[in-house]
Amino acid sequence: MSGLQRIKAFLYTTTDILKENNFTLGCPIGNLSLEMGDINEKFRLKLSDAFSKMEEKIFECLKDAQSVKEINQSIDIRTSAAFIINSWEGAIVRAKAEKSNSPLKILEEMLFGKILIK
Repeated sequence: MSGLQRIKAFLYTTTDILKENNFTLGCPIGNLSLEMGDINEKFRLKLSDAFSKMEEKIFECLKDAQSVKEINQSIDIRTSAAFIINSWEGAIVRAKAEKSNSPLKILEEMLFGKILIK
């Protein structure tokens, strides 16, 4: 599976899981960050590390996609990986609040229709 296909699968799977659970679960790391991130420093560091690992996986996908000219060659893939994880987490929080997949659809439209296009 190509780098871009792996990112799409990640986002589509998230949307499917949220819809199947009536937008009640979300991302465990995001949920814990909102509830516990500012209470315990060791816990916060673990959560930060988990986000960094997720970001690194997205970076690897972007690197693969860029190497085969599957995405825009001029984007900074390190910054884009951080943007994708940050936007994804925000879209999940809003999807839970709205009980709608609309925020995730907007993220997908922007990523694959505006930001990552060749």
